[in-house]
Amino acid sequence: MNGDHIDFRGGTFYGPVYGKVEGGGASAGAVSMLPGAPAGFTGREAEVAAVLGALEVERVVSVSGLAGVGKTALAVAVAHVARERGMFPGGVLFVDLRGDGEVPVSAEQAVSSLLWAMGVREGEVGRYRSELASREAMLVVLDNAGGGEQVVPLLPGEGVGHRVLVTSRDVLGSFPVRSVEVEALSGDTGRELIERALPGDPRLGDGVRELVEVCGGLPLALVIVAALLRRRRGLGVRELVAELEGDRVGLLAADGVDQYGKSLVLRPVLDAMYRRLGEETRAPSSSVIAWRVGDQAGRGGQQSRHGGS
Repeated sequence: MNGDHIDFRGGTFYGPVYGKVEGGGASAGAVSMLPGAPAGFTGREAEVAAVLGALEVERVVSVSGLAGVGKTALAVAVAHVARERGMFPGGVLFVDLRGDGEVPVSAEQAVSSLLWAMGVREGEVGRYRSELASREAMLVVLDNAGGGEQVVPLLPGEGVGHRVLVTSRDVLGSFPVRSVEVEALSGDTGRELIERALPGDPRLGDGVRELVEVCGGLPLALVIVAALLRRRRGLGVRELVAELEGDRVGLLAADGVDQYGKSLVLRPVLDAMYRRLGEETRAPSSSVIAWRVGDQAGRGGQQSRHGGS
């Protein structure tokens, strides 16, 4: 072979000869760090469509909403649909930026995790972007981002068609992103979530709607009550509603974790959210904040109104 010409002189052929230009090496295999599709996921068709549509045209899309409202489940569900549709032939990268306790994952730690998934054992942000530039379009899911300072170092470079999907309790207003807000579930959808979690359970009668209401339509709370009913077979739905009306936050706790490894306990989630709110937004404008305020008042001021537990 000489340059881009192949010398076939002296060869014997018994049919037409066609040339095919190959790249310098095989393309990298599709990467998948994606957790399993969320069990019992329901009632988010509009949000899934909105996020998928945004990913068609925007480099960065944010899913925002209150703690426990189902942002991670939505992002994972969207990623599964996008992968099935072939939107990201390079695969899906996923990293949870929350970290342990009060210390979020640093950009360096996140980059190391993402590079490792792509088969690179060490490197910094520059290497991360270079590696992405050599691959087909990928979706990068950044779960539980605390703010733009965590997200910016993890954005791919221009070109190639990579997309970033961020979940955060706050709208990322420090740089331009398309944001899709996630709200609590309606009564009918919340009931469907519980019925999917407890298929064929004879206790799921008329009291389920009241159970959804006392949980404020919050998916995390509904998953917890389903776990409580699963473990306490002798407990009726209306009995559980009566218990929760006395102490919603305190009783919304179950042993174990969900499919993403998150504890089935509501209080720490609401406490963390309450601490993040500014004083001017702490009015009980939503059922979730009302729980927190009511719970504190019910304890007679034994703990600080600012959410210490």
